[in-house]
Amino acid sequence: MKLSLLDCFSPLLAYGGALGSRLASSSPPLAVVRREVEALLDRSQRLAEKSGADQDRYEAARFAVSAWLDELILTSPWREKDEWEKQQLQLVRYRTTNAGEEFYQRLEAMMSGTAESELMAVYGACLALGFSGRYYPIREKITLEDTTREVLQGAIAGIDNPLGPTEGVYFPGAYHREGETPKKPVRWGLIPFWFLVLGLAAGALAGVFFGLNYYLDQIVELYFKAGT
Repeated sequence: MKLSLLDCFSPLLAYGGALGSRLASSSPPLAVVRREVEALLDRSQRLAEKSGADQDRYEAARFAVSAWLDELILTSPWREKDEWEKQQLQLVRYRTTNAGEEFYQRLEAMMSGTAESELMAVYGACLALGFSGRYYPIREKITLEDTTREVLQGAIAGIDNPLGPTEGVYFPGAYHREGETPKKPVRWGLIPFWFLVLGLAAGALAGVFFGLNYYLDQIVELYFKAGT
């Protein structure tokens, strides 16, 4: 059975969802966390290769997950986080420390062309699980919520968007500069969130994936209730 990119990363996303609480309540050794994360990243690549996933799409999805994990760890109270920062995933794998900005630049480039539903699902999951990037701290929460809702709706709509490639800026709040008037983003129709849940659940072990489904269900439900 062919797995989606989100299926390939679901064990790592579920692990990250639990890691935040773990780092807040205890202080696992740096080597242990690094080993666990690298093992799950390697697993995601094996799953992607087995499913015949495009390597470039896989790398783009891994960038998003790496940025999310780095932020989760570096904003935690973990006493080893300064050491993690020296060898954070985005630096080791992508030679950057600016993933908070590049996450949105990559997402904008992707959604301004032919829609990539599998990639958007991964980016949407990272946003729903708490990634802020350039929107950290929470003072820009409303803009971040709008962005998250837009990405998830795009992922649900899939690549069969009858409008074809979109024009303009999807998330003007992420790129707005003083004196500029951002273009109005394309709004894709609201589609029931259960389509995404069903897609996420495919091929995943129920016990491992329950945590991710719970986070997405609770967080995205709030976004959809707030939006029109």
